[in-house]
Amino acid sequence: PVTAADVLALQNDLYARLAVLGERAAPDLAALALTLTPVQLERFAGKLAQDTSKARRELVRFAGRESLDDRVKRYAERAESWFGRLDARQRELVRNALAARPSNQEFWTDERERRQHELLAVLARIQRERPDEATAARWLREYFARLAMPAERERAERVVAFRQANAELIAQLLNSASDEQRAALLRKLRGYAQDFAVLAASGVRG
Repeated sequence: PVTAADVLALQNDLYARLAVLGERAAPDLAALALTLTPVQLERFAGKLAQDTSKARRELVRFAGRESLDDRVKRYAERAESWFGRLDARQRELVRNALAARPSNQEFWTDERERRQHELLAVLARIQRERPDEATAARWLREYFARLAMPAERERAERVVAFRQANAELIAQLLNSASDEQRAALLRKLRGYAQDFAVLAASGVRG
C-alpha cells in the first residue's frame, strides 16, 4: 500500500529536481532578463495582473458560499485528469477528506500572486541595476529556491499542513485505484517523463 509518506517523498524529489532545473536555467534566463525593455516588462506585468484578476473574480464568486460539493467537484476534476473517472467510493474519500479541512483556495491565490510579485521585483531589479549575467543568475536562483516553500514561518506551516493532508488523500486514491485507473496514471506519468527527456536532450544540445 502507498502511504502519505511515500507521496511526500515523491513530491520532495520532484521539488528537488525542479530546483535543479531552475539552477540550470538561471544563466539563460538572466541573459534574457538583461535584454528586456521597460515596455516588455510592463506588458509581462500586465499579463500576470490579468491572470490574477481572473483568479480573484473566481474567488469572489465563490466567497462565503462555496459549498463542499463545489470543492469536491473541483478536486475530483483534477484527480480525474490523472486517474480517469472516479467511482462513487473514491468520490466519498475525497468528500470526507475535504470536509475535514478548510478551503485553501484564497491562500493559494494569495500565494500565486506573491510569487508573481517577487518575480516581477527580480526582473525590475535586473533591468534597473543592470548587473553582470552571473549576478542576475544568482538573483534568479534565489527566487527559484523560494518557490518550493515560503520564507515566512506562518505561511510555510500552512503549506506543510496542506501538503500533508493532500498526500494522505492521494495515498487513499492510489490504494483504491482500479487496474484501469492505474494504467491511465501510468500513461500520464510516462507522457511527462517523455516530455522531460525531450527537454533534457534539448538542454544538452544547447
